[in-house]
Amino acid sequence: MNYEHYTNELIAEAKRSNIVPFIGAGLSIPCGGYSWNDLTSDLLSQLRDPFNTLSVLNKLQTSTNLGNLHQLDIDIITNSLIGSLDPLQISQMYQNHYGRNALLKVITDLTNKIGSPNKTHKLLTDIGSKIFVTTNYDNLLEDALNTYQTRPNLIINERDAAYVNNDELIVVKMHGSLQDKDTIVISSEDYENYDLKHPVMSLLLQYFFSMKTILLIGYSGKDPNFNFLFNRVKAYFGKHKRFAYFILFDANNDILDYYHNSGLYPINLDGKNKTQSITDWLDEFKRRI
Repeated sequence: MNYEHYTNELIAEAKRSNIVPFIGAGLSIPCGGYSWNDLTSDLLSQLRDPFNTLSVLNKLQTSTNLGNLHQLDIDIITNSLIGSLDPLQISQMYQNHYGRNALLKVITDLTNKIGSPNKTHKLLTDIGSKIFVTTNYDNLLEDALNTYQTRPNLIINERDAAYVNNDELIVVKMHGSLQDKDTIVISSEDYENYDLKHPVMSLLLQYFFSMKTILLIGYSGKDPNFNFLFNRVKAYFGKHKRFAYFILFDANNDILDYYHNSGLYPINLDGKNKTQSITDWLDEFKRRI
C-alpha cells in the first residue's frame, strides 16, 4: 500500500485546529537530549551489568579478531543489544538498588544537558494546534511555545487537569515534569500503576485520543502508556476510531502495514538526517494548511 505524506484528512484536521502533536524523546535528541538507549547505558554502567551486556560489548570493542567488522558495524550491534533490553526494567532495578532519589538525579542530570528549542519546535508551534502532549521531562516544547506563541497552561498532575480550558494553549506532560518530581514516570512500577495513580490524566488523554487527531513525532512506537491508552480507545470505537498519524523513518512495507493495521497511519521519511526530514515535512505541512 502507498502511504501519502500528506492526506486530505490530516490537512483538514489541521485547518480545524484539531491536531494534537504527541512528542517523544526523538525530538529532543538533536538539542542534546537522550534516548532510551542512552539512559539504559548510563544506568547499566552503575549497576553490576545484570545481563552481561556491557561485558559483551567491551569484548567486542577490544577484540583484535574482528576481521572486516568496522566501527559502524560495532555501533549498530551496540545499539541493537542495548535496545533489546527493557529500559523500564533497568530503571526499576536501578531504583531498587540505589533508591528513587538517585534515579531521579540521573534523569535530572541528563535533562539539564539539553539546550534550546530548534527549528522543528518552532514549526510545531505554528501548525494551529491548541493541545500538545509530550512524554519528555525537558521544557523544550514549553519554551518554544512561550517564545513563538504564548505561555501554555501546563498539565502535569491530577490537580492541573481540573483547570483545563479549551480556549487556552495546553501542554500535557504525560510522564510528569522535573518541576514536580512526584509526577515523574520512569520505572516499570510507575508504568504499571499509571492508570491507578493518574486516573484523571488517563481519562484526559483518552479524550484527546478519541476526539482529536494525534500526530506522533519523535516517538519510537514502543511507549507502554501510549499503547495501552490508544488501544483502549481503539477497543471502544472499533472500526470507527480515527487514525493517528505516526512519523517514522526508513520503514519497509511490512512495518508500514503493521502500524496501519494497528490504527497508526505511517508517514515514512528519509532517515539519513532525521531532523532535516522532520523539518522539511513540517515546512511543507505548514504551507499546505
